[in-house]
This record gives sequence, C-alpha cells and structure tokens, in this order.
Amino acid sequence: MLRKNDRGRCYAPVNENTTAAGSDELILPDHVHPNAEGHARIATILAPATRL
Repeated sequence: MLRKNDRGRCYAPVNENTTAAGSDELILPDHVHPNAEGHARIATILAPATRL
C-alpha cells in the first residue's frame, strides 16, 4: 500500500510495514539485511509503486 507524505508525494512505507509485521521475523541476525521473507514482503509493499 502506498502512502502520501505531508508534501503529497507517494511513497512505499517499507519500514512501517516491516515494523508492524514484527521486524525481527523479517531480518537476518545482523539486524540490517532482510531475510527471504523480508525480501518477499518488501516486494509486495513496492509492487503498486510507480517510478516518478
């Protein structure tokens, strides 16, 4: 799902969505990189986005 920021620009809320989904389940032990499920979730979040 895309959101609009306070300037009316659309963005994909990747951080908000991964946090809401339980970030620890979506990242590798380094706490930086997403795991396979995290990559899949990011792809789902970005799917409706269009390039400006």
